[in-house]
Order: sequence, then C-alpha cells, then structure tokens
Amino acid sequence: MGCSNSTGPAVEQGDPVFYYFPFAGRGEISRLCAAAGGLKIEEKNFSPQDERAAICKECGAIGTGLPILKHGNNLSMCQSSAIQNYICAIGPRFKDVPMRVRAIDAMYFAHVEDMLAEIGKSGIFGELFGGPPTNTDELKSALEKWCKHLESQVPSAGFIAGQAFPTGSDCVILCLYRGVAPWKIFFDKSGVNKADFPKLKSLEDRTAQAPGIKEYLERSTSISLNPFSQ
Repeated sequence: MGCSNSTGPAVEQGDPVFYYFPFAGRGEISRLCAAAGGLKIEEKNFSPQDERAAICKECGAIGTGLPILKHGNNLSMCQSSAIQNYICAIGPRFKDVPMRVRAIDAMYFAHVEDMLAEIGKSGIFGELFGGPPTNTDELKSALEKWCKHLESQVPSAGFIAGQAFPTGSDCVILCLYRGVAPWKIFFDKSGVNKADFPKLKSLEDRTAQAPGIKEYLERSTSISLNPFSQ
C-alpha cells in the first residue's frame, strides 16, 4: 500500500525511497515500521564501502551516515529516528492513531539512539569493522541496563501503545530481539540471555505475527543477514 492521505496534511507523491545497509541495524526499525503501517517503500541498499557522500549530503547528513530517505520531489532527509517518525506518520494503518501513540513511538525511537550510544562505548562497533576487541563487561552492563528498563515498561499482553496492532515502539523491540546484525551479536558477545526478559520475548513474538509484519519477515533478507560473520 502506498501513500494516501486525502483528508489530512499533504503527503509527497509516490513511494518513499529508503537508503540503508542490507542488514538489520537501526535502519531495520524503519523497514519494520513501514510493514506495520501498511506503507510501501522502495529500498536501495548500500554496502559499507559504497560511495554515497553526494546523496547523503543531499539528504542533510554530515558525512555518510545512513539511513537516509527521499520522498517525492520535495523531501530528502536523514537521521534514524526522524525517518522512523515520518514513516509512522504516513503509514495508512496508523493514520487514525491518537497523538499519544505517536509520542510513545517517538520515545522508543529515542531510546534506541541512547542505547546504541552506551553500547558503543564498549568498542563493539570498532571490533565489528576490524578494530580492537570489545570490552565485554561494558557491553554486558549497557545491554542489561537497557533490557531491564524496557522489560519494566512493556506490557505482558497486547502492544506498548495500547492499540490492537503493533506500532513503532513494538517494532523497536522486535528489531532488538530478532535482528541479527548487530543485535544478536550484542547478546552473543555479552552473554546477556534474552530469556531473562520474558515480556520482551513475548512482545517480540506477538509483533512478529501481526498483519504486514508477518509477511515482511517471511520475505526479508536483512533481518537475518550477518555481514560480520567469519
């Protein structure tokens, strides 16, 4: 389903074009949000070595960070959480959700950035790209901290924002628990056990079975790709 918003604010024409890596980093959350919201997006994948400076600059990025997104003739943007919020804002399945749902989703998108910043202090990203070994104690401390916090916040049944279907916040948990690179790597290298957080696990399972997301996961190659495997 593409973009259609005849009664609300104007939406750019055509399908958004989403540029990211072919694995399930933070950009995977945008893919999941599109699937959950019934939004068709066109995907263009870069390898880490691909030249992308010009298009990243066009989309407002400093350097060559991904993801970036272009939509129609007038929108070129960067920043993971901004793209996630935009995709949720124009997703047909989300068009009538209360504003509080959008606020909760935005909060979880911000949680991801804070979590990754803390995890990054362990050196894990450097190691993945050929640098020195990770400080696994720091990695474990950061990952446990965030999993404990999220476990305390998510419901035992239903979805985070109280809707009958998953929204962006639930997509965050699904990505954390099901994405392979780098998420599964975080758990494997730190020794943190996903089973120690049963509400997160059950929310992952519920979200994965939802219409749109189930079909996306069946065809996705990014969710399980590990470009860092030896």
